[in-house]
Amino acid sequence: MPDWSYRTLFQPLLLRLPVSLARAVALGGIGRLAKLPGGKHVIDFMGHMQPDAALSLEKGGLRFPSRVGLGHPIDPAGNALAAMSRFGFGCIEVGPLELEAPAQRPQATFDIPRRRVLADPASLSVRWRTLLHNLKRPKNSTPPVLLRLPLPLIVSPSNAIDSSGFESLIPLVDGIIFNPQSLDPESEDLAQALRIIPQRAGRPSLIWKLEGASLPPAVREALLAGQLQGLLVEVDAGENGHAKNVPLGGEALRSLREQVGPEILLIARGGVIDPQDALDLYDAGADIVLIDDGLVFSGPGLSKRINEACLSRIPIPAVGATGPRPGPASWVWTLLLGVALFGGGVLALVIALTRVILPYDEAFVGMSREQLCGVNPKLVDFMSHDRVTLAGTMISLGLCYSMLSIYGSRRGRHWAQVTIQASCFVGFFSFFAFLGYGYFDPFHAFVAAILFQFQLFGLASPLSPIQDRVTPTLREDRPWRLAQWGQLLLISHAVALFTAGVVIVGIGSTSVFVTEDLEFMSTTVAALSGANPRIIPLVAHDRASFGGMLLSCGLGTLLPVLWGFERGRPWLWWMLGGAGMAGYLCAISVHVGVGYTSTWHLAPAIGGAMVLAWGLVFSRPYLCESNGGASD
Repeated sequence: MPDWSYRTLFQPLLLRLPVSLARAVALGGIGRLAKLPGGKHVIDFMGHMQPDAALSLEKGGLRFPSRVGLGHPIDPAGNALAAMSRFGFGCIEVGPLELEAPAQRPQATFDIPRRRVLADPASLSVRWRTLLHNLKRPKNSTPPVLLRLPLPLIVSPSNAIDSSGFESLIPLVDGIIFNPQSLDPESEDLAQALRIIPQRAGRPSLIWKLEGASLPPAVREALLAGQLQGLLVEVDAGENGHAKNVPLGGEALRSLREQVGPEILLIARGGVIDPQDALDLYDAGADIVLIDDGLVFSGPGLSKRINEACLSRIPIPAVGATGPRPGPASWVWTLLLGVALFGGGVLALVIALTRVILPYDEAFVGMSREQLCGVNPKLVDFMSHDRVTLAGTMISLGLCYSMLSIYGSRRGRHWAQVTIQASCFVGFFSFFAFLGYGYFDPFHAFVAAILFQFQLFGLASPLSPIQDRVTPTLREDRPWRLAQWGQLLLISHAVALFTAGVVIVGIGSTSVFVTEDLEFMSTTVAALSGANPRIIPLVAHDRASFGGMLLSCGLGTLLPVLWGFERGRPWLWWMLGGAGMAGYLCAISVHVGVGYTSTWHLAPAIGGAMVLAWGLVFSRPYLCESNGGASD
């Protein structure tokens, strides 16, 4: 459920449900997906949210893959732990564990104007058996899991719940968080509890502090002595959900940082709706920021956007100038692939608009162009329409590969390299789709063999080092909100292209013609086959080739929109627009030119062009400007 689907389709529906039901629907769906074979890879494919290695942090006896974590109100029972571990979180908080089940569990509510979820703590408490079931996971399969525990349970479990429950839960988590609010901060009871905790838990332990900027002496001493590894601070959320005490009230966090020093782990939770809120908390002294309400109101991609904002602050590593001179980078070969494909598309377009039938086509069917026209006066026009649309997809794909190489792979964008390789392999594999009809096109095979070598060189060559960072969106603004609709439309368009490719490859490998084709030529399959049995394989070759190119185009535009839809990347906008214009202009104009104007037949092309156009309109302010903007 990425931002482009959540903010446009699902959030309006979920916010109309009771909080408990909305949580069950959202977490239940993604939790079940993660448990299916390959489900985690589907989440990775859709979101591409795994954090960069440069964002990792080791502190308090724990290693965090990133500096943004998931707060416990989102998934207190850990029902979707496997799924949430793919969202780029550095840690996941669960609990609190309940000492006894309440007689009536309070219901949480959505406070939409202030972008908060109002929940009584009792509505979030979890039974230990539920946690025990959900926390069982393979070692190192998730980021660190932090469990909120009641202080009486740690100090004296036999007086709280079954001691075996406590003993069985602790090995399954990486750290514990407890709240000493029930103890007098000046009493000996607190000091004694702080001495017992490390012995009982055997895990890095953090104390949960609700309010104020001063630490009780016993807590400060326990932190400095290493009895406690960290401190969790609740940050009040003010108007519109943003952190109330940041940056002006960040003095509280700064004061705590000064009291405990730089080595103590300091975690802040609450009031993070936009990446800028998280950056303010980091600047005030927090090592880790936990998000919860922000995930509900801003979107599941908030963690990724915070990671991108953090990464934008890290200098790009300098490329060493020593050592042997490397060979051509991957982008050089894939650029040659794109240019060759573009040139081949232009050549194919010229031929399809003039001669149409090539000498080896005539040799295969044993008939000249004029004789084929004699079989059916519209047969050559029909083949021209097939080959012009094929040429259009070749031009589109060549343009995509070229721009992905220059602006993506050359600048170290791994997703651009993966896009080209995945699209190419699909295209080359589809080359064999028409062989079932017995027509081996030697020129097509020769060109494919040359292009395949470019692809292999690109696959074997190194990716260029990172040259720039993503421009982070620090505050949710109008271009970002419009872009969610634009991205949804562009993804829908790419999926439709891929689906159309599957359908056309299937038709080209089986029935070859659809009803509208035969109506246009005023003929039947039997009549064409009776005139010359090799006419059908000749047309099948064109159909299957076009379907294969559509498959490549669909994948070549889907992956960049899924993974590379980044603020201030106008080249992506121009690539999608240019490729779409080339493909649709060829497809629609040739139908008009040859008189094949069946409304039903042209509807997919016209509809696809409209979806693409609206997607580009909604995306332009976001892709074509680099302002990380304040909320408007």
